[in-house]
Amino acid sequence: MSRRVVVFLILLVLPLAGAATAAAHPRYAPEWPQAVGPSTQGAPANGANVIVWEERGADADDDWNVLFGWNGSQTVVPAGAGNQRTPAVWGSTVVYEDDRGGDWDLYAWDLTRPSDPAAETPVATGPGDQVDAAICGDLVAYVDHSRGNADIAVHDLSSGSTRFITSHAAAQVDPCIDGSTVAWADHRNGNWDIYACDLQSGKVRRLTASKADQKRPQIGQGRVVYQDRRNGNWDIYECVLGSGKERRLTTHKAAQTAPCIDPAPQSGPRGNVVYQDARRDAGDIWVREGGTGISKPVCEEAGAQTAPGFHGTAVVWTDARDGQTDVYACRLWFSHLTATAPRTPAYNAWVKITGELRLSEGAGRQVIHATANGRPLTAEAVISGDEVSHARYAITLGHIRHKVTVKVWYRGTAEHLPAMGGAFVVKPHAALSRPSLKPLRRPQENGIVVFSHRAYLVSGTLRPRHKAGSKAVTLEIQRKWDVGDWKVYRTIKPAVRNAGSASAYRAKVTLNSVSFGSYRIVAVHGDAQHTRTESEPSQIIRP
Repeated sequence: MSRRVVVFLILLVLPLAGAATAAAHPRYAPEWPQAVGPSTQGAPANGANVIVWEERGADADDDWNVLFGWNGSQTVVPAGAGNQRTPAVWGSTVVYEDDRGGDWDLYAWDLTRPSDPAAETPVATGPGDQVDAAICGDLVAYVDHSRGNADIAVHDLSSGSTRFITSHAAAQVDPCIDGSTVAWADHRNGNWDIYACDLQSGKVRRLTASKADQKRPQIGQGRVVYQDRRNGNWDIYECVLGSGKERRLTTHKAAQTAPCIDPAPQSGPRGNVVYQDARRDAGDIWVREGGTGISKPVCEEAGAQTAPGFHGTAVVWTDARDGQTDVYACRLWFSHLTATAPRTPAYNAWVKITGELRLSEGAGRQVIHATANGRPLTAEAVISGDEVSHARYAITLGHIRHKVTVKVWYRGTAEHLPAMGGAFVVKPHAALSRPSLKPLRRPQENGIVVFSHRAYLVSGTLRPRHKAGSKAVTLEIQRKWDVGDWKVYRTIKPAVRNAGSASAYRAKVTLNSVSFGSYRIVAVHGDAQHTRTESEPSQIIRP
């Protein structure tokens, strides 16, 4: 992180006072200029509950100052002479760089005591520069140059203790922290890689192993997102900390950089990522919705839009549309889509997938997209524009005979983010006829009739047709005494044969006619394409 950027944290009450001016072509309305004027503002960062930024040219000495405010008010952190730069904030605590001692140190200020000099406490004031702070709770991660090179250190504001996370001779920069894990960009392998440290165990591990550069990590929700150059240009990747699995999030040939993951989503799914995209000009702001994986532009105004960050349900960024750097913000309107379907319909049945689309605002015809085993389907949700802004939809799948994998999603609009309705499997029953029984002659042993046993030919059909000779049907011979329930006595696996569009099975079943009780036979089928299916029981046998 450069010391020449501005860090900004937006109040969750949107929009703020004096912010009614919209962009010429707003995306996720309302968009508004949050910090503009003759001075320089820019580069917002993660946070909530209070606006914090750095500003140059707001006073006569032309120094950099840290400002904060609620609901449009502005107050300068009275840290004294010199420059205060690149604040990071968590709750009511802001941490910033300060050059009052001749090099860059880190200080913290309690924003609930804006005019009390005792509200400021030193965080890192050793020899060399201490810069690029990131804060989560009481923990501040930063880059420390006190030992002659760039190392990562973590300071605990509550205890006052400091620990070095790295000690390698190569440079470690760009720290980010979520309270339990700190991640950074590391040059120990001759290129920039992403590393992470579990703060409880102290275990350090390498998250990326590509020979290309990976930089600018941001952490949240058990994931680290970063910009990655392994494909010849900058793309956005993520790594899941639990599994170590990497995934590419953007694929456009233009550069996608400066990712930021929503640290604590208040609306919509987990995994929403905003980033800077250069496909159109020097930079626009895009968002990748975590549920669908669909990316959409947030702001494509003239001039460069850079350094995006999440703030509650809004995105903020640095904007040069007016020839200077200002801070703009835009509220994200999330969509909510539900989808339900009977998971075990009857064989060859028609299945209806139903659900509801809810939007923050708006009306008109909205298209719901779906695939069934890859086959595209669509439906309409017509929103009337009432205060609730929601509508139901239905998608019909005909003649379900095998397992169908269904995905339902909404692509979004210029005002609303996409939404995932769900991905699920519809597994129909098969069709099993009731077993038919044909009495056979009593069995013989050595030419002598065994009167204690009776034999039956059991037959029936199964749809859909299975491979001839396969044992796709199980016959359960169930027995019941004069009192009690039916219980499985034994099973038989008959082979099947082709019978038109069905499979036919038959098996010889021998029963003990001396024992007390009754028998019945149930045909059972279940495979990867069908849920377990039981036929109606055969007629009761009393041998």
